[in-house]
Amino acid sequence: MESTVRLYICTGVDCSGHGSGAALLEIEELCQELAFVSGHGQRPNVIPSVCTLQCANAPVINMQHLDAHGHSTTEHHCKVDGPHRCAQVVDAVRVRSNRQSAHHCSDAAPKGPMLRRADGMRWDALRQQERLSRH
Repeated sequence: MESTVRLYICTGVDCSGHGSGAALLEIEELCQELAFVSGHGQRPNVIPSVCTLQCANAPVINMQHLDAHGHSTTEHHCKVDGPHRCAQVVDAVRVRSNRQSAHHCSDAAPKGPMLRRADGMRWDALRQQERLSRH
């Protein structure tokens, strides 16, 4: 059965330059965890896409949700440029898919300097991994 939530991650020049490849890797991993934690084998489709002409807000992710009646809605996520923003996108997937109650990252306690540094190091590693996979 096909997922009712699709995440289109722009891989245009501007979005790629701002880390959309790293966001793609991070969101794929978070979606795998979502499927595992929720007990469902089904997870959202994460799809690299062509430029969405939202370059000023790079990197951009568009979430398409198809409801039971076949109606489609799209939610835009702009400046997804770190692990925290990727987690917010996956939280939105949780809300849309009704798999479990959402834990909104924006409501989380502020991170200390060591956790922010760890997030930054993880993001840099993901960006490097994405660059190496292109060559």
